[in-house]
Amino acid sequence: MLPRTPLILVRELHAPRPRVGVNLQPHEMHWQILGPDGRVVRESEQPIHNLVLNGAKELAAVHRFSVLNFWAKVGTGSSVPSVDQTALDAQVAESNTLPAGESDDIIRTAPGVYEVRRVREFASSAVGGRNLTEWGWSPVSGPGNLMSRELFRDAGGTPIG
Repeated sequence: MLPRTPLILVRELHAPRPRVGVNLQPHEMHWQILGPDGRVVRESEQPIHNLVLNGAKELAAVHRFSVLNFWAKVGTGSSVPSVDQTALDAQVAESNTLPAGESDDIIRTAPGVYEVRRVREFASSAVGGRNLTEWGWSPVSGPGNLMSRELFRDAGGTPIG
């Protein structure tokens, strides 16, 4: 009788599939409208509603996540924000101008968690005399490509207009 040959199993080893996740958390927005003399005419600090649009993931794949909110856009539309939107209803101006003395801070608060602060200033020649009612963020200039959209709201959450 021949000695028994040990059974050897050979299996292909597959690495686990890589996974990347991004979670945008609700945050606070503070906006001010200054008069020609530089004094505050209107302002509000409000919680932002769930305004991340469906297209934000695709935009993040093309652009870096940290610049999804590089351009601030404002308009005069008033439709209820919808996750299917890609543009403001009626965009009138956009800006990536950082006011003097402000900073665009991206702070790592925990492993994989970042707090992003954006401050943008619009020239009065671009927005003066208009009843601005909507706003959004985009990684690029021009109409469309919004990662978020919201209406300007008063402290009680009611859209202004």
